[in-house]
Amino acid sequence: MNILFVNYGDFTTNSLNHIGGFANALTAKGHACVVAVPSGKDSLSALSGPAFIPALYNELLEKPAFFPDGRSADVIHAWTPRECVRKFVISYQGKLAHAARLVVHLEDNEEHLISGFAGAPVDEVRRMGHEEWDKRASDSLPHPVRYRTFLRLADHVTVIVDRLREFVPPEDRPSVLNLIRKSSVTTSDAYDFFTEHRIIRRDGGIRFIVVRLRISRDESGNITRIHGVNQDITDRRDTNDAP
Repeated sequence: MNILFVNYGDFTTNSLNHIGGFANALTAKGHACVVAVPSGKDSLSALSGPAFIPALYNELLEKPAFFPDGRSADVIHAWTPRECVRKFVISYQGKLAHAARLVVHLEDNEEHLISGFAGAPVDEVRRMGHEEWDKRASDSLPHPVRYRTFLRLADHVTVIVDRLREFVPPEDRPSVLNLIRKSSVTTSDAYDFFTEHRIIRRDGGIRFIVVRLRISRDESGNITRIHGVNQDITDRRDTNDAP
């Protein structure tokens, strides 16, 4: 199967931590994977051992049958409905004799991004009109109206949170999921949490990590920023537990 991942930024963006892992794993299973970026193809050097094929949007629009077998994509996994991603996917699909199946991944709360940029509620931004928004905003942001249409065109929509269950041992899941639920409903202006738990690596290995997270909200209770860091502390724990 030919799978095209479409990212909104170059290979140094945080999203490539996920896209790169998925693309490498699918390549190892015999699928052909291309990861498309709008610019900065040389930033691929930031990644360690990519097994996928890197490409620029323009390269794929000039040659839609970019895959090694001389065909185009069977599946497009659009990483967020940002405007640059939406425009590219629509243009690419328009060059195919048969449209690829489309999966759109939601990484952020798109409406909070729109509202935060505009400094106004999303409903008010939508009344602004397409031309006015296009003058103000870059294609790195979702369009307040078009992103919804893009999601309706998708065959499927994915999110990360539910997939996280697979990487937490069953006995640790209740406490971890409880923290996630609590962080999503708290009304505190700045909510912090700190926890340690185990994770299951793709190779089946068990590691211990420390998770630190801060969630900031505006006066209306909308999430405006999330800061987080995970640290692998397995080796430290092994040293402390040694006799």
